[in-house]
Amino acid sequence: VLLMSINNPDIYNKRENFRRQLLREPGVKEVAFLNGVPGGHHDATSVQVPELNQNIRMRTAFVDLNFVSTLGLEIVAGRDFNPELADDSTRVVLLNERAVADLGTTQEEILGRRVLLASFDTIPHTVIGIVKNYHFTSLHDAIEPLVIAPSFWAGAIAVKAGGDRIPEIISAAETAWIAQEMAIPA
Repeated sequence: VLLMSINNPDIYNKRENFRRQLLREPGVKEVAFLNGVPGGHHDATSVQVPELNQNIRMRTAFVDLNFVSTLGLEIVAGRDFNPELADDSTRVVLLNERAVADLGTTQEEILGRRVLLASFDTIPHTVIGIVKNYHFTSLHDAIEPLVIAPSFWAGAIAVKAGGDRIPEIISAAETAWIAQEMAIPA
């Protein structure tokens, strides 16, 4: 998985064109936009689960609906985001196994529950799935509770690529980047 920072408003504003152009490149399997890149910083928020009378601090990953498949994460209960369902773009979340354990509940009990991301939103989100724990910060750090929420805001691009075409894919990403910056039709 190749990670690129979006430090350019032209790319950010044309991210769907950029995605489509990258997906035309042989060897590119998935493209996701995200905040909270693996191995990097993740913000945190208080996550409230009123039905369970719980309120705990969790790290956050704000992602697009392709995040799980692009990073190859495993859903251990429930389901992944579904672009065919309107609510999945704004009103659902995934939790990691550690978050479920820290909430003092089971995967079955947390699925379908409403949670509030206190620092970011006042709209309740429904827990639709649980991802297997993965190291989203340093491999030296213990895995923390994580809430994964859909968002249109992104600071990075993740490109899942075939291992034998990495140089060509990097070159294609550079070409797509330049095309978006210069507003050349992709």
